[in-house]
Formats: sequence, C-alpha cells, structure tokens
Amino acid sequence: WNYKTNWLVGDPCMNEWYGVGGCERASPFKKEDHLRSLNLRSNRLTGTLPSALGSFSQLIYLRIENNRIHGTIPPEIGELEALEHIHIGGNDLSGTIPFSFYNLRNLKFVWIHDTQIGGTIADGIQNLRNLQSLYLHKNDLEGTLPEELAYLPQLERLKIYGNRL
Repeated sequence: WNYKTNWLVGDPCMNEWYGVGGCERASPFKKEDHLRSLNLRSNRLTGTLPSALGSFSQLIYLRIENNRIHGTIPPEIGELEALEHIHIGGNDLSGTIPFSFYNLRNLKFVWIHDTQIGGTIADGIQNLRNLQSLYLHKNDLEGTLPEELAYLPQLERLKIYGNRL
C-alpha cells in the first residue's frame, strides 16, 4: 500500500484521507457522509472488490486501476447509481461483467481493461446512454459485438482489441 496519508486517522472526510474526496455531509445534524470520489490507483492494493462498495450511493468517481485486486466484480456495483467514472483495469479481475452493471445509467467513462474478465458484452449496454469512453481491451471477452453499441449517442472512444470478439 503505497499512499496512505491520514488513513485510519479520524474522519475520512475531515482528515483528508489519501484518495478520498468530495465528501459531503447529508445534513449538519447527521453524521452521514456521502463519498463522491475514491482514487487509489497504482497503490499496490491487494484483495477483492467488496460487495459493500455498492453502499456508496453517491459515489461518482471510482479509480482503483493498476493494483493487485483479484476476484470478480460484485453485482452490488449496480447500486452505484450516481457513478460516472469507473477505472478498474490493470487488476487481476476475472469472471464476467455483472448484468447489474448495465443499470449504471450515469456512466460516462468505463475502463475495465488488462484483466481476465470474460463472457460477452451484454445487450444491456444500450442502457448506458451517457457513455463516452468504453475501454474493454486486453480481456477475455468473446462472442460478437452487440448491435446496441451503434446506438450509444455519446460514445466517442471504444477500445476492444485483445479479446476474442
């Protein structure tokens, strides 16, 4: 774990934990924080993506690429309704992209590359109407590209090389 400034010292929002940003109090009378940004890229983190990740309902920016995270993408990822950026490439992730992922209608940038993610790109991709960048290169995806990709009005960048498509 390379960068851990102020981690585990008091309140993550008040003590400026490294990589934690955009915290917002739900109310001045409640101690419910809304995490907006989590950026722990290239930090030599190990372990799996916890299902509790889905509880950060206000998370907009998740960047944890280039670590040593393994296992699957938990289906609870689909509960991150505010998420716009997800960068989880460069890890040892396996399994498939859970169908709940396609519920993330605010997504603009998806970087799930350089992993062992397999399966197909589901037809649910059509739900991601705000998608601007889709980087799925160097994975183990197979099958055919869904026709629905052509109907994503905001899509500007698509990288899918290095798969079995």
